Amino acid sequence: MINSIVDWLQGNLNGTPSSSNKIQVTMSKETSTKDMLLSLKAPSETTHRNGVDVIFVIDRSGSMDEMATKMRSKMRLLCDTLKFAISHFTEQDRVSVVTFDDDVEVITDLNEMTDNRKSYTIKQIESIIPRGSTNNRFQFKMGHLILISI
Repeated sequence: MINSIVDWLQGNLNGTPSSSNKIQVTMSKETSTKDMLLSLKAPSETTHRNGVDVIFVIDRSGSMDEMATKMRSKMRLLCDTLKFAISHFTEQDRVSVVTFDDDVEVITDLNEMTDNRKSYTIKQIESIIPRGSTNNRFQFKMGHLILISI
């Protein structure tokens, strides 16, 4: 089965196999199941894509202070995920951050993700702390208002 997958993947790679696009399979001998580690690398040439507008609407209610894992609360896990996402946007992308609990707050306006704006947005995300209770009436309305103002 594993060899069939590897053969299929190698047959579907662009160009001739080289050191940069060969498939490496590592199988664990310690378990009765076979684990496969598959690492794929995108072509180095970039293709043009249109920018995207993303509005993150974040629940900052008190329940977000609950632990999601042994080490991190739901809020910290969410913020870490948002910071990871923001680090992958380009200057042609625009991002806004809106939080809600009892109230709705626009943390950042819809801005291009230049390096300075990424840093600013990440700092703003890091400052979000859980508080209040959830008010479901307003969060998506605020996101919608930002969208229609474009």
